[in-house]
Amino acid sequence: MRKRIILVCTMAMTVVAIMVLARAQDIGPVTLRERALVTGNYVKIASASQTPMFQDLDQLGAASTLIIKGTVRENISKLSADGNFISTNYTVVVDQVFKGSLVTVNDSITVSIPGGKVGFRGRTPDKPAFAEVKAPWFKRMEDGKQYYLFLSPDRPAPTTQNIPNPSGLVPFLPTGGPQGVFEVAGGVVKTHSGRPLDPVRAYNNAAVSSFNQQVVVAAQPHSPTVLVPVDH
Repeated sequence: MRKRIILVCTMAMTVVAIMVLARAQDIGPVTLRERALVTGNYVKIASASQTPMFQDLDQLGAASTLIIKGTVRENISKLSADGNFISTNYTVVVDQVFKGSLVTVNDSITVSIPGGKVGFRGRTPDKPAFAEVKAPWFKRMEDGKQYYLFLSPDRPAPTTQNIPNPSGLVPFLPTGGPQGVFEVAGGVVKTHSGRPLDPVRAYNNAAVSSFNQQVVVAAQPHSPTVLVPVDH
């Protein structure tokens, strides 16, 4: 009798476990909003980008559709369509164009970088909930600062002639992830790559005048770029 009771209990627990697993599969992945509502302030660390690493500015320039110097005017963080990631869209005013015919000086473009923080209506009106994605390997840009940007369109630009500055409707992504962003600060440039072994860190603290000349060269036509994957 005792053995029969144990067997029945074991079978019941197995059925419950199967039901719980099936229920979990029905629910699917938990979104950042759902996690934020539980904790009040949820933080996610984004894994390092696996984008192939470029070895120098020439390779970076050859792979870029657009190379500019621009000033950030404002930024806004946005939740992805699936609710599982946050990116920050920066409005950048073009100060100088080194490569590309998509924009001209004084145009505004959108540059999207991984990471950011968004708020949600909490369980009570006086307690909003927040979700944040941090990408420590990719330093964020700041409003009012100037940057050299190596860029590629996130999607094809509109071709309708009736649309002024169609590039303003297309988010650009930095080529090579953090490799494509260099801040102008106190007469030198600062790389935005937080990856210790990133080859572009060799340009960190380079004088703006010298770096500018190298960007001009990198913007010239090149032979096809060879991408060299690097472990992160």
